[in-house]
Parts: sequence; C-alpha cells; structure tokens
Amino acid sequence: MKKHRATFRTYYILYVFILILLLVAVYFSVRSILVSYEQSVSDKTAVRLVENATGKSSELWQYMNDRCFGADQPGDPAARKQRFESTIARAKLTAVPAAGNYDSQHPVYNILADGKPFLTIALKETSTTTKLGILTQSEWDVESCFLRAENAENADIRLNPDHTYSCTISAPSDFTVRIDGVTAPLANAEYAPLDEFQYVAPFTGVPELMTWTFENLPFEPTVTVVNNAGENVELTEKNGVYTAEVKFASTAEAERIGSAAVDALAIGELWSKFMTNDVGGDARGLYTVINNCRLIPKSDLYKKATSWANSIDITFVSGHTIDSWTNERVTNYVLYSDDLFSCDVFFEKNMTLKTGAKRTDVFNYRLYFVNNRDAANGTTGWRLADMAAL
Repeated sequence: MKKHRATFRTYYILYVFILILLLVAVYFSVRSILVSYEQSVSDKTAVRLVENATGKSSELWQYMNDRCFGADQPGDPAARKQRFESTIARAKLTAVPAAGNYDSQHPVYNILADGKPFLTIALKETSTTTKLGILTQSEWDVESCFLRAENAENADIRLNPDHTYSCTISAPSDFTVRIDGVTAPLANAEYAPLDEFQYVAPFTGVPELMTWTFENLPFEPTVTVVNNAGENVELTEKNGVYTAEVKFASTAEAERIGSAAVDALAIGELWSKFMTNDVGGDARGLYTVINNCRLIPKSDLYKKATSWANSIDITFVSGHTIDSWTNERVTNYVLYSDDLFSCDVFFEKNMTLKTGAKRTDVFNYRLYFVNNRDAANGTTGWRLADMAAL
C-alpha cells in the first residue's frame, strides 16, 4: 500500500510540473503574441520606422534621401538631411494622428520630436494575420513622409492628397527671397507689374513683383524675405501662399543722392500752389510748373498738369492768400536703381480765404524721380515722373 502511494505521489508531482511548464509556455507564447500585436499597431510602427531611419538599409531613410535630400530640391538639401538625422538621434519621438485621418488602412501620423512637429508620415497596410483567433495583426510600409520646417509650430499642415506641399512666394524684385537660408534663383520666378510704378515704368526700369511657384515639395520650406536694405520684412502665409509686405526701406545713400539731385520740398510746394491757382504767368503757371517741377512730357503727371491748367475748375478756386508753410519735411528716400528714387514730402499750407475764414491744405505725397537719359522724353537729368498720395 505504501509503495502505491509513493508511486502516485511521484506521478502527481511530475504531472503538476509538466502542467506548470505548459502554463509557462502558454504564458510566454501569448505574451509574445500580444507584444508583437502591440508593436504592430500603426502609431507605434510609425515611431519605430522613424527611430530606425538611421542608415541606407532603412526604407524610410532611403525614401527621404531620394525625395527630400536630392540636389534638385530648392533650399539646402544637405542641411535638411543633417537635421533629419540629428533629430532622430537625440529627440524623443511620439506619434499623434493627423487631423482628418480616418482611413485605417492608410493612417497618417504627425511625428513630434520633443513635442515639436518633425514629420508627417503616411503608412499603408500590406498584409494581415490573425493571432489567437481574435487579434488581427497588420504589416505596414511607408507610403509617404513629409519633413516639417525647423521652426514649425502647428502639428497639422495643409498638404496635397499625396502628402506633399505646394506654395507660392511673392516679393518685389528689389527684395531677396530665401528658402531655408538659400537665395531663390531669379530664373525660376515669374514677373508682374507693381501698381505703385504704373506711371513711372514708361520712363525707366522699375521694381516688379516676383512670384515663385513650388509644386509637390516633400518638405515644408522656411521662407524669409529681406528688403532692399537687407532687413527682414513681414511675411504672411495662408494656405501655402507667402506674401511679403511691399515696403521699401529708406537708406542714407538714397537720401544723399536724392537730396543732391532735386529740391523735393520746393517742387511739392510749387505743385500745391499750382493746384490753388497761385503760380501766375501764362496758362495759369503751367509752363513754370513744367519747368520747375521737372515734369516729363507724355507722363501722366504732365497730362494732369495740362488738363488742370486748361480746365474750367481752376477758375473756381476760392480767393485766398497764403499765410505760411508749416511742418515741412522730406523723408523716406528710397533708391530703387541708379535712375529711380522716391521721397515723401509733407507740409501744411495755411491760407486765409477772402471771407476771412482760415484753411489749411495738407500735402502728403510720395514723389518719384527718374534720371531721364533720353532727350526724346524732354530735358535729361532728374525729372518728376509721378506722385502718389499717402
């Protein structure tokens, strides 16, 4: 009897041991399946693909090298490549679903590096397997990858359906446009007239509006624009349209050249007197104005002066006397070329009407002067081509 009990105990212990081994094997098998399943989830796959994109054997690295870091891309491809690799090496990467991402077989994620936008990556499901009868595990490949700008702030960006970026950049031709710090080639720009110089353009070369169009970029450009004085200008961006403020800078050189070329204040005051029929002489002072205001024949300003002198309206100017000129100043000299500059003229013309009432006319105009080199356009030298109210 004792012998049978000893045998039973031996087999029972062996049975329990085998059962424990089976339970341990099942545990580790299920655990391995669950870990594998968790790692195959698309957001973790996206992060893992980026973390492993450190060499030529990486599918994602090869994708970016072919599309984003090629010499045919605008800006500085080498700097983008260096930033891509260094960010992966040092930053903590996390994935968040991109806005509007509803396709479970083609998920799109924004990859954040230390919490800042870094990449937008799109995956595609290539195959699925069922584990434990209830878990569907997916295999993923990179469909596309888009590199965000170094100073990007918003996690989401408006991209094309293929997750590329298209944009236009506009700035005056006297300005310099830079993409990732590299000057945009002028040969790639389209040119259009600037309304500001409409009446000056017939007599000299004038600044134009340059526009670059970039289609299907695999990266978000960092765009900066500097003006004619080398200063950064305000740049607005909306839906991929970058527009630089058309505001030319005054320089000391422009003031030196402009103030030596003409007496802009005297010209402005003479024109103001002409507008109130105070010049006198033939044709109500027209010829004095043409000569002393240095008007260019056939210019729009010349035509306005001639029309005013011969109009009935000039005879209806109220009788008055000019008492004084106050707050006179000439500022904001801008040199556009060797043959074109502008300056802003401001003054107040204080008058007493015949009725005894006081009146002040404010003159606040930008005057455009052209260095006329064509005798067919009248006397050569610096001539007044246009003026625009400010």
